[in-house]
Amino acid sequence: GTMDASFPLSNFPACIVDDSCFWTGTVSGDLAGDIEIHELWEQNYVVGSPAAGTEHFFETFRIDLDSGGWVSGLDAGVWNMGTGKFRANGWVTDTSAGLEDLEGCKLHESGLVTQGGPGFVFSAEWFLVAP
Repeated sequence: GTMDASFPLSNFPACIVDDSCFWTGTVSGDLAGDIEIHELWEQNYVVGSPAAGTEHFFETFRIDLDSGGWVSGLDAGVWNMGTGKFRANGWVTDTSAGLEDLEGCKLHESGLVTQGGPGFVFSAEWFLVAP
């Protein structure tokens, strides 16, 4: 499927302390709905310069499905801050009733982060693989 999300910079970096800034967007494909992605800021780190280095990031996500129900999990990845390209791998850790078959599925996503409006935006391809 595809995933598109944005991250506002209006309250950054102060929002790191209270987790009030996070990625929001939509996913499409076999699972379609709204997604929220929260960075685990205390675990993220950058190798190299902030302008062209590589950020290693850790996140939680939750997808509220258009069809009802939800899926949530964790992922970890790398973002090349020079090119904007990123990739991440993770897994589904919890679901609402009726979607338990997705628990344990592996998640892979890859895409591109760009400057957009008052923050960042990204577009990605993503898929789940059965455990």
